[in-house]
Amino acid sequence: MKIKLSFLVLALTIGLFVSRLVYAQEPEAPELIMSDLGVPYIMECVKVDGRDGGWPPPVDDVTFIGTCNSPDGCNVGICGPICLDAAVNENGGVRCQKYGDKKCTVFDVALDTRYFGESGAGLPGITLEGGNPHMFPPGQFKVKGSITKPGDHVVYDIYAVSEPDLGGSGNEGDDPSQQLGTTKFIFEGAQEICKSIFWDPYGRVFDAVSLEPLGANEARVTLLDSKDQYVDVPSNNSPIDALGKYNIYILEDGMYKLKATNMPRHEFVRVNPDPRYVDLYERIYRLGDPAFEEKQNDPQRYDIPVKPKGAPYKRAIETIFKDQTIVWRDGEEYTKIEFRVSHPLTKIETNLDEGITCNQTGVDHTDKEGFCTLQVKSSEAPQEGIDIKKVKNPDYYLTYEQNLIGGFVARLFSWITPEVYAQQSIRIDVPEVVAPVMAEDDIKFEPILRHVEGYAYDEVGQPIPKAKVQVVLSMNNKVFHTATADDSGFFTIYKNNLPPLEYYLKLTDQTGSKILTQQTSLFIENNQAYIDSEKINLMAATKNDQPIINPATGQLNQIVKTTPVPTQTSAGAGKSTIDLKVVSVFIILFVLVASTVGVIFYIKRNRPQI
Repeated sequence: MKIKLSFLVLALTIGLFVSRLVYAQEPEAPELIMSDLGVPYIMECVKVDGRDGGWPPPVDDVTFIGTCNSPDGCNVGICGPICLDAAVNENGGVRCQKYGDKKCTVFDVALDTRYFGESGAGLPGITLEGGNPHMFPPGQFKVKGSITKPGDHVVYDIYAVSEPDLGGSGNEGDDPSQQLGTTKFIFEGAQEICKSIFWDPYGRVFDAVSLEPLGANEARVTLLDSKDQYVDVPSNNSPIDALGKYNIYILEDGMYKLKATNMPRHEFVRVNPDPRYVDLYERIYRLGDPAFEEKQNDPQRYDIPVKPKGAPYKRAIETIFKDQTIVWRDGEEYTKIEFRVSHPLTKIETNLDEGITCNQTGVDHTDKEGFCTLQVKSSEAPQEGIDIKKVKNPDYYLTYEQNLIGGFVARLFSWITPEVYAQQSIRIDVPEVVAPVMAEDDIKFEPILRHVEGYAYDEVGQPIPKAKVQVVLSMNNKVFHTATADDSGFFTIYKNNLPPLEYYLKLTDQTGSKILTQQTSLFIENNQAYIDSEKINLMAATKNDQPIINPATGQLNQIVKTTPVPTQTSAGAGKSTIDLKVVSVFIILFVLVASTVGVIFYIKRNRPQI
């Protein structure tokens, strides 16, 4: 018995270390892209009838609430993704299968080109009542209006857009001695944080045992009339999306029922879901429930629990949407990030200081719709970028680590105490997951640097003399600003020539034969030695804890660069190829194994002879 106990301690310890190691090595999610920006202008957040998400509001009767600081009024602006792939289903309905990059419009082609570099055609329309239908009045306003053709569960931001009086050109060009102007700011009120609006479809399909939402195309939802007959509407019997959501637009008010079909791993039977579903979902519809009333102007949401055919359903948390920008609040710049994930109440872990929580919930998890908005002072944001780790909420779902360790422990107990396990004298309330559950990808946000200073390096770590350095917005690869490095490859780009949205750098050598692109995080990695030696904070735009730009005069502070060109090797060169974490784990395991073997030999040697 002592020998089995020793093996139990060893196995549990190994399981803990291995699970932590595997979970810590999650891959990063691919980058998403942002909208374009042209010239100096101001975008002020506008609330829409107090709505910040939830059921679809009547789009023909909404109220826009905000402030326009321009004496001439502000253009109505809306930002959101454009549909790239509108598919026609078998019933003739049109549904967007894939949304693209975020774009903006002020409903004027010339102004769209001026502000955003391109037209925002394809976004929902906005019409205000009385006066100019596309202009907010000066000062504080509360205006009635309508929003037409919003997309299903798509995030939109509404703004009052105007051009500031800069008292100058607002563009320093390549001359660092000019007074610095302003590019674009998004002003957020001191009392309230600007909230996005979105319209959701009519419900979600979820596993009644694991409580996880089904994934894209893993079910179809059919609308039936009160006599269980198929209703002939364009969007009926459409597959669910990555959120497990369905959307059926009705043509006539009436009494309706629902049915879930085309499910390879589930069945639509009358099932009572885990009672904790009430924290994750809305009203549910089960087989045998009475018909419900549905009206065109008052859509009802019903979530559908389905029974798993085998092991409870598990899936990785998917990132549905992410966005990042610089906003101006209470006289300071903030980095605002917003994202949406597939699972309700997803826990988040960040590389930010403690106390940063989702605005929607005030705690460290998303809301029921998977939304989370975080804000951190740009000067305090990490230079390497903001990382968000998505973790299944252990109050409702099994986490990756729990699945790994739980399965390991269950099998371990079956070896140590087979007679107890076979008789099920030990009951584990959490059902065993047979299929492997994938680790969740992190959400990676590239740092929006507020100052760029360092050397242009090629792919092998050599400086590029007189390199052309372009600041390129991520969305459509349009150039925001161009600078030129000196003979040593050194260059500087000041704050007013940097956009408040994600961007990357394009480096071109003198001959134009070599073109490299670098994300801002890679630029920092390549220039870390220089940044550390000069004590530069590229997020705060400071050097030696002093502003690089004098806030009182708008002029450059007199800071002389004395550091020689640091040597820099290609990415990964000079770094140890041995993973110290792995080595540490193997050392610990070796010690544990040796200790266990020693205990076994000690017990055998001291066992009394019979």
